[in-house]
Parts: sequence; structure tokens; C-alpha cells
Amino acid sequence: MSKPSRSSFWLALFALLISVIGTAISVIDTNILRDQQRMMAEEKAASVWPYVVASVVSEMKDNRAVVTYTLLNKGVGPALIGGYSFRIDGKPFDAAAVRDELSRRLPGTTIIPSKVRADTREVLAAGESFTPLELVVINTGAPAEETGELTQQPALQIASMLAGEFCYCSIYGDCWVINAATERSRGSCSGIDLLSQR
Repeated sequence: MSKPSRSSFWLALFALLISVIGTAISVIDTNILRDQQRMMAEEKAASVWPYVVASVVSEMKDNRAVVTYTLLNKGVGPALIGGYSFRIDGKPFDAAAVRDELSRRLPGTTIIPSKVRADTREVLAAGESFTPLELVVINTGAPAEETGELTQQPALQIASMLAGEFCYCSIYGDCWVINAATERSRGSCSGIDLLSQR
């Protein structure tokens, strides 16, 4: 090789090396940008995640025991409730059948549903709650003049037997299913359908 062609060979090799390094840096940069976009999308979704909890409470109101099942959104975004059902000692019931089953299990107790939501889908804003089931419980076996523990005892029994299962979604389609043991897991939920209806 002559001297001028040798220098052009090294120059071409150097240019090839620089282009390979530039391509590698571009690939690495693209991967970093893709990871950043994914993280930003996750942060965006997490910034509106709902966190729905259920409670079953027995309390005295106007000399009557009242049992309420309430869902509360403690998260930072709206919750699209996809549906709920109730369990009494582990057996499933819809809201309309709860009263009949509890009356069968607790003879001598009158149970009056004061609120029963048949529509199991709801949108809950952050901090909002709603009560799909409220039962007034009257212990017909207790003397009329006695209140307090005798009146509230059947209501406490109902509160300990009653549990709920429900699912909810965020506005970005992340969904959770809550079982009667209040275990939270990711899953599919019809709550996401509320987005297409509005």
C-alpha cells in the first residue's frame, strides 16, 4: 500500500468506529427515553388511582339498630365501581336477597331494608362514599322498654356475618377486585364500561 492510501484506510476505519459508537449511543438513548415514558405513564396513572374500602357498621339511630354497608374512596382519583355482591357467612347473595337470608338466620328479629341499591355500578369521586345497603334491625324478642344491648345484639351479629365483594377501576383502566376477606388484587372489572357510557 502506498502512503496516501494507508492514511485514507485509517481515516475510513476511524469514521466507521465513530459511526458505530454514535449508533450505540442512539440505541442506549432511545431505551432510556422509552423507560422514562413508561415511568411517566405509570406516574400519571398513579396520580389518579382510587383506593376503595368497604365497611360494615352497626349503630343505634332513633332507638333502633342500623347496619350499613358503605364503600369509601380514600384514593386521589375517581373510582368506577363495576359491581358488588354480598356474602353472609361466605355464601353469595345479591342486595335484594340479603334481608330474606338474614331474617331466616335470625328468627325473632325484624329486618327492614331502608336502603338497597339494585344498580351495582357507581362512580365515586375521591373522598366520596355511598351506601348500597342499609338495614334497620329490630329485636322483636326484646321487651319494648329495653333498648341498648338487647336491641343492638342482632345488629352486631348481622355486621359480623355480612361481607361484600366488589371491583373498581381508575379512569386509566387499572382495575382491582376486592373479595370478602378484603384481599385486594388486580383483575378485570365492568367498572371500566362506565367510561364508554358517559
